[in-house]
Amino acid sequence: MNKYKIVHITSSLCRGGAEYVLHSLVHGLQQSYEQTVIYMHDGPYRIDIERLGIPCIKVSGLLMQYDHLFFVRLYQVIKRINPDLIHTLLWAGTIAGRVIGSLLSIPVVSMYHGNIDQQGYVRNICDRYTFSWSTINGAVSPGVAASVQALVSDAQLPVIYNGIDASVIPVQHERDAINCTHDQYVIGAVGRLVSIKRFDLLINAFYSVQKKYAHARLCIIGVGPELSSLRELVVRYDMCDRVHFIVDVPAADYYHLFNCFVLPSPREGVSIALLEALRAGIPSIVIAPEKHPVIEHAVNGIIVKRVDATMLAQAIENLILNKQQAAVLSYNGINTVKNCFNRDVMCAQYHKMFLSVIAPSKAA
Repeated sequence: MNKYKIVHITSSLCRGGAEYVLHSLVHGLQQSYEQTVIYMHDGPYRIDIERLGIPCIKVSGLLMQYDHLFFVRLYQVIKRINPDLIHTLLWAGTIAGRVIGSLLSIPVVSMYHGNIDQQGYVRNICDRYTFSWSTINGAVSPGVAASVQALVSDAQLPVIYNGIDASVIPVQHERDAINCTHDQYVIGAVGRLVSIKRFDLLINAFYSVQKKYAHARLCIIGVGPELSSLRELVVRYDMCDRVHFIVDVPAADYYHLFNCFVLPSPREGVSIALLEALRAGIPSIVIAPEKHPVIEHAVNGIIVKRVDATMLAQAIENLILNKQQAAVLSYNGINTVKNCFNRDVMCAQYHKMFLSVIAPSKAA
């Protein structure tokens, strides 16, 4: 029996949560689909996906990334593949996939991985105009779905939570890999170094923490345009010996070196970094003014209700002092990933969704 053909269209294959999910998805769906990944910006996940035997095709324009020739080339590539379904993620990938899917009468499934109020006015106009061109629009959390519904009032978005492989045992680094010693208390954070991730807030909170606890250290793993400004903030606080940046590495190999993990961004879907920290048994702190899709306060993590450096610092200090609570959060966090945010469950839900939009004659 021939496998169904899927084309995944993404803006980027760089390090990021959506890209991680794509890699997990194509890995989990290999037995059911013949897959191709089309991308615009290269990154380390291309290598990982190609190692699975899945072709990755870069499409670009002539004078700029998204000029008219880009759409001509994308149209030609997809027409040649003739897929049964187009799956899109990230803004440019989604808009491009909707346009070509509409022209070629191919069903499109578009997944939102972040709150769209962070996209900007022009992008939201394009998103709203093309929204109905997708056969199904889905989201990775109720919060992300709500942000889309604020733009498209009658939108109905099924939610598929992100999942990771709960059985993975990462490489075990030593503490010197993050310039820390075993007797220090390491606060870890992972993510793209962009303004919406609020690493500046975490640095401000840590400034208060390290004044009370001299053995506290902050380790931030990531890459992005805010790296220079974040380093300047650390210099301004005279904390260069206590704050360490680890740039552009696979973060999964470092979580076990942390004593706690902090996700300072208040606007996340289901953060892969958070799931990886929980899998590693690291007590975690998140900022969530409303209900969090992963963390239940004082059960499997700590929720800070306001975007406030003082409150965040207090939450970190409480974990430093309360080893018994940290142990409980660690145990429950591991079980949360195993039971609720498992890659196999995620892939099964995507498989069901994809089959629901493939033409009945093909899905029979």
